[in-house]
Amino acid sequence: MERHAFLGVEPARAEGLTPVIYEDSGMVWGADGRAEAAADATADALTRAPAVEALNDLLAAAHGAGARAVVSYDSGGGYGHPDHVFAHRLARAVAHALGLPFWEIVSDPSALNSAQGDPAVETHDISPWFDRKVAALRSHVTQLTVEDDEMVHVGGQRQRIERSEAFRLCPSPAASSEPSE
Repeated sequence: MERHAFLGVEPARAEGLTPVIYEDSGMVWGADGRAEAAADATADALTRAPAVEALNDLLAAAHGAGARAVVSYDSGGGYGHPDHVFAHRLARAVAHALGLPFWEIVSDPSALNSAQGDPAVETHDISPWFDRKVAALRSHVTQLTVEDDEMVHVGGQRQRIERSEAFRLCPSPAASSEPSE
């Protein structure tokens, strides 16, 4: 079964709250080539939302969907977009609250190379769904364009569209913070 939900709207809205549309928080490209928060984010921007509200929305969505795992961006948000960084924090907290495995996307080529042989990393061939991936990328015209087998970010950064995806299983925050005996 395939479905999607928009955070802030049923079924991804905490019970009793008025529906809300979380807007893109915006970004600027930093000197290091990574995204940074935009100073002019609107009041409706995801990163301006009360964290507990967005957290409860994602918790409602995951619980209502019967999630068996949570997959999200890495702690750097992939390329640093503030909404992606925020989404990682929310997703990690929801996975922990529901006792679910948390998988982060390994998107940085250097991180992927260093993850080779890491038993916590799984790589999957997505060639059968590659056209869907490209179509999804094309729907983000405010963030990037697709040229042949590359995406071109609004800052001009080029990135190959990969036919494989890698995910890292992250330990539960409780498991990693427990004192060793």
